[in-house]
Amino acid sequence: MNHNLSKPFSQEMTNIVSYGDMISKLEQIINHLWSQINVEFISKETEIYEAKREELFKDLMNAIITLRKITMKFRDIFPSPIDIDTFEKEIRAKVEKMKSQLLTKASKDELSTKDADDFRRYYNHLLSFEKNVSLSGIDTRQILDESQEKILAKVESLKKEIISSISNVVAVAAALMAIKFYAENLSMFEKHINDEIDNALKYYKSRQGAASITSLSMELEKTDIGARLISEHSSLSGEDWRKRREKMQKQDDLDYVLKNLTGDDLTKNVLRSRYTTYREKYDELLSTFLSSMTKNDNTEPDLEVLVTQTKLLAGKVTHASDSVTWNGAFKDNIPELVAHIFAIWTLKNTQHYNAMRGIDAARAYLLMPHVGQVIAIFRLLGISYEKLEVSKAKNSTKKIISDDLVNNLVEVGTGEGKSVVLAITACVFALTGVDVNCSCYSEVLS
Repeated sequence: MNHNLSKPFSQEMTNIVSYGDMISKLEQIINHLWSQINVEFISKETEIYEAKREELFKDLMNAIITLRKITMKFRDIFPSPIDIDTFEKEIRAKVEKMKSQLLTKASKDELSTKDADDFRRYYNHLLSFEKNVSLSGIDTRQILDESQEKILAKVESLKKEIISSISNVVAVAAALMAIKFYAENLSMFEKHINDEIDNALKYYKSRQGAASITSLSMELEKTDIGARLISEHSSLSGEDWRKRREKMQKQDDLDYVLKNLTGDDLTKNVLRSRYTTYREKYDELLSTFLSSMTKNDNTEPDLEVLVTQTKLLAGKVTHASDSVTWNGAFKDNIPELVAHIFAIWTLKNTQHYNAMRGIDAARAYLLMPHVGQVIAIFRLLGISYEKLEVSKAKNSTKKIISDDLVNNLVEVGTGEGKSVVLAITACVFALTGVDVNCSCYSEVLS
């Protein structure tokens, strides 16, 4: 009987951890925590990946907290106490080294690409440390703020160079590119520095006139960083758009486009007359709304009336239960409908025009379709399509202009704006009640 009672107890006794094993296990835990503290703060992984930086310093703080708890709970068990102070002292030394390295880079008169890389490395690691680690006697915020002030002081100095050399386009371009270098290489200050560039460009334009932007752009486009300035800042990107429009002058020449247009069953004189109708209405709409913007000193036109007019034009299409019918009257109005849609598109994108408003060539900065795009849309919609008609009385055939909506395949050259052609054609169909599925090989274009 006694044997049976003691058997379960004996089995349980075998599961009890011995004092020696417990101490050994605790020492393993402490060694693991120590390995999380005694690490290099900067590595290739932590430079590249923010998540790795965050993980490193979170683990560091958790290890310190856990070691403090172990010390408090088991202080009487270990033959010698855990030296937390030494751990924390080593951490402070590493942080102080990073702070010193950061300030050294920030204090240089000019930063090279390597200097910027080093600055970014130290700044980002100190920022992650500040976010995740809290230790007495370590103040990273002061050095982060001080290093930022030193960088922004360099930007401010370059802005003063622009002001003092305002009539020297080469000097202005050089200063702008130097500022852009800081924006591109010190991402933590990118937005602020880009705003400073925009302010400098506005000042330059106000002092030198909008036309001076052209000469500044010509100087900037000589370098890669200058080209990025042009594409990323609205005061300059309008000039880039104007130049692209200049290069596409042939596509904006009706005679040239019609002369080089090929295809089956094509009536070019109809295309010419329809384009003329489109252009007259488009120019009329633009003139009306741009004049209103200038008169009221607005930067955004009120397009509600224009949108309503466009919907009314499309509303003339009749709808059956399973089809949409385009009658002859509506087809005649397609050029006017396309003019309304394109006018809305242009007037919704007046930022470059607004930036250059006041100079004679301001309209060159408007986002406007070229002739080739409009003609491509007309062809997709079946305008100017000829078909053979059989006369039963005379037993003969003759070519007539079709009233049918004909399926057409249109080839548009690379860089000639096929995404716009697809978009406006899709708008025409959608406004008339057709379900539209528009596909494109490019996620950006679509």
